[in-house]
Amino acid sequence: MANSGLSEPAIWSISGHDNSVFVGVTSGHIYRSLNFSQNWGLANSEIDYIAPVGSLCSTGSRLVAGTHGSGLYTSDDLGNTWIRRNSINTVEIRSVYFNGSHVLAGTDMLGIYSSTNNGTSFNQANTGLGS
Repeated sequence: MANSGLSEPAIWSISGHDNSVFVGVTSGHIYRSLNFSQNWGLANSEIDYIAPVGSLCSTGSRLVAGTHGSGLYTSDDLGNTWIRRNSINTVEIRSVYFNGSHVLAGTDMLGIYSSTNNGTSFNQANTGLGS
């Protein structure tokens, strides 16, 4: 069965790299499969509670998770540990993208936030966006 260990069926987001696949669910959990969805386990068990994980982006061992109510989190070890990034002025992250050390986060009402240091700190990057 391809969902062994994935006990929450309401999937909000999905991302992967090579054989690693990650899904964000309504409860705020992130599940990880290291064998292309054959078996699943929690990837963020040390986080007490975060809001639904609406966006995920991954490459190699690096992950960025945007939530609908608890902000943005990053992990550099396949989701074993997570750091909440507090330099975005909203907790509603709608989309995330990264390339190298550059991370972009789309928010509900405050536009785009940009980081050039792996998500450690962010600044608004709305120049040229319509109102």
